[in-house]
Amino acid sequence: TFSVGNTIVVSRGLIDVLPDEASLAMVLSHELAHIVLGHNLGSKYAFNDRMLFSDESVFTDLGFRHVPEEEAAAEG
Repeated sequence: TFSVGNTIVVSRGLIDVLPDEASLAMVLSHELAHIVLGHNLGSKYAFNDRMLFSDESVFTDLGFRHVPEEEAAAEG
């Protein structure tokens, strides 16, 4: 998962392997915490409510990552 602007992106593969709704809620709350805390990865790849690209292989090249301090803050 990652967030772009105020949009949370969750992969279908993750949804398929999560054991229950509580696990999905935890994943979504973690990403929402990044948004609320202002850990912005940028929105140059987003436009309103849709991504500007559809090729799934591109995700691996974009490097969406938060620094460890931001990850810890979102967990707290």
